[in-house]
Formats: sequence, structure tokens, C-alpha cells
Amino acid sequence: IGENEAGGAYAIDVMGFGQAPADGSYTALDALSDTSPYSARQFITIDKPTVTLQPGEQADVTATISIPSGTRDGGRYAIILVHPAVSASDAPAAFATAVAIPVFLTLKTGTIREVGEISEIGPSLIEAGKPLTVATTFWNSGNSHYYGVVHNVTITGINGNVAASVKSEPFIRAIVPGQSVTFTASIASGLPQGSYQVIARVEKQDGQ
Repeated sequence: IGENEAGGAYAIDVMGFGQAPADGSYTALDALSDTSPYSARQFITIDKPTVTLQPGEQADVTATISIPSGTRDGGRYAIILVHPAVSASDAPAAFATAVAIPVFLTLKTGTIREVGEISEIGPSLIEAGKPLTVATTFWNSGNSHYYGVVHNVTITGINGNVAASVKSEPFIRAIVPGQSVTFTASIASGLPQGSYQVIARVEKQDGQ
């Protein structure tokens, strides 16, 4: 910890790997919420579950990862959470100052499936001539994480002509299996009154 930070006891916990749909940020899940078949939470042990630090001090903590025999196919995920060790009644304050260390494991055995599904596209109704935002909810239905996905939106009129198109920059976070992220695309100029088709595509940078 820094020279100007308060000293005290810090806990190091192994948590499940969650993801916030709104921005894809990584979130730590407790044991009851960690129901993913791709969890690595039980694979990881910490040699020092608690350390005490004074301002400016540091401590070395070792995380040991043991993969059970027969584990195969895809990735496994967990978060190592470092936070002030406080009583249960003060837990929300502790987690607000926590440091989350994401753990990504890719198994050498088995197959990797990088696939996904779009579960929702909206809105279905807009106001003519006003700016609009297309929201696409994308679910990683595969067994491994992937980076840099691109959200590609095309809006066509009933005659098939393209009325607007937007392509995002590559997403900076990984999307882990079993998690959903909502991407947005803004059309600042709006559209004339009429009927349109919204086509959303989520792809990797190579076009897959």
C-alpha cells in the first residue's frame, strides 16, 4: 500500500467471475452466486488469506492453481479479491475499496468454442428525426473468453437501402463464457419517419 494509505489487515479471497452487462466490467461473485461451469474458484488456494500492512509496506502472497484431473474444454475463470479485512457489518465499505485481480485459464486439453448469441436488439420504436441508440445484448455461449469484439449495426429501409450504419471500436474487455454484455450504437442524425430493419452483428476483428 502507498505511504499515504491507511494501514491495517487485508483479506485475500478467491471469488467467482462475474461481468456487468452495462459495460462488461469484471465483478467478484460469492460462492452462492458462482454457479458457472467455467468457474476456477475452487482450483485456487491462497497461502496468506490475511496480511497486515503499515503505510508504505508490501507483502508477497502466492496463489496456487491446481487443475483437477479430467478437466478439459475451454477456459476457467475466477477473481482474486484483495480488500480491507473488516467485520461483516462493514463489508460493503470494504468491497468498495477492493482490488479485483482477474484470473483467466485456458485448458490445453479439449476444444475451444468461440461462439455467441444476440439475445435482444432494441429499441423497437423510435421518434422520427431524433437521435437514437441501438442496444444489442450479446451472450457468450461458448466455452472460452475472447477479446476485441466489434459491434456492427446497419439500419435499412423497406426498399433495402442502407439508412445508417455504425461500427464500434474493438471492445477492450474480454467476454467470458456464460456472461452477457450490452453494446450500444448511436445514430445522432436520427431517421425520417418510416419502417426500418435493424441488423446487428457482433464479430471478432477478423470478421468471425
